[in-house]
Amino acid sequence: MIVWGYSTKTQIVKSVDIGCSHCHHKTLNIVAYKKVFDLFWIPCFPFSAQHALACPTCGTHYDISSTTIDVKTLKSSPSWKHFIGLIIFPLILGSVHVFSKMKEDNYLKEAEIYRQNIQADDKVILETDEDKKFPYVVYKVTNTSDLTITGVFSKYAYKTLDRARNAAKYPKDGDFETTESPISKEEFNTLSNIKAIVR
Repeated sequence: MIVWGYSTKTQIVKSVDIGCSHCHHKTLNIVAYKKVFDLFWIPCFPFSAQHALACPTCGTHYDISSTTIDVKTLKSSPSWKHFIGLIIFPLILGSVHVFSKMKEDNYLKEAEIYRQNIQADDKVILETDEDKKFPYVVYKVTNTSDLTITGVFSKYAYKTLDRARNAAKYPKDGDFETTESPISKEEFNTLSNIKAIVR
């Protein structure tokens, strides 16, 4: 779920020599009220601004259009804090990608170690091209010999590698087919679509 909305940020543009009619302070501030787009309560970018006059002493606000001040000539550069979301979110997404890649590499290294000494009850996670949405299947090794490996495939395909690993780690009754599918050890050792082996 994505939480988004906007918040209003206040920025003092400059002071002008106009007196406050309430507290008789000699100057008023031109204040910019900027609407800032927020994503998960983090400001991403400003998208509109309105100006008003405000007394720095008593806080009374005045309509700027009742003065001779031309709002179009006012320049108020937005604070870098209004753009912090544009910095944070790419960093978060990049970090997630890097860590998931590192985790996948660790799974592959572990799989290479287990592949050399495959045992009964090992669960091999394979990536298939049959279904792009659910590309991962689990092959449970039931028996090994010098030349062949025998096992059964999972009845289900999985959307992510982590889900397939969880299903392999914590199998339930009826998760696997009953018909065994043998494969030669030579062919097994050359398979390139092995993504993980769970022991």
